[in-house]
Amino acid sequence: MAHNTLTLVTQLSGLRILVLANRLGCDTDLARGVHERLATKLAKMIEAQRRILAADHVFAAARGTVDEEDAFFDQHDCHAAWYGIWLEEPIALLDKYLVDDCTCE
Repeated sequence: MAHNTLTLVTQLSGLRILVLANRLGCDTDLARGVHERLATKLAKMIEAQRRILAADHVFAAARGTVDEEDAFFDQHDCHAAWYGIWLEEPIALLDKYLVDDCTCE
């Protein structure tokens, strides 16, 4: 599991760098704002994955000790929080803006 988490941290970090680089080429405040919000969301996702990775390390270190059960539940809580926040809720980047469905403006 740690390998997948580490890969995801790397991929999310690379995507965040690309979003920040593309933000420099934006010519409108709307486009810059969307890029900034996406970069912020990606930073939160990276931090959540780092928490999962840390919990995985603590759980691996606690195997065979009296703290193994607590470490397992901490690891489970990190995974459940990731699932609940990032996989069930949509990531809306244009919450503040109203778009007319007929004219797409």
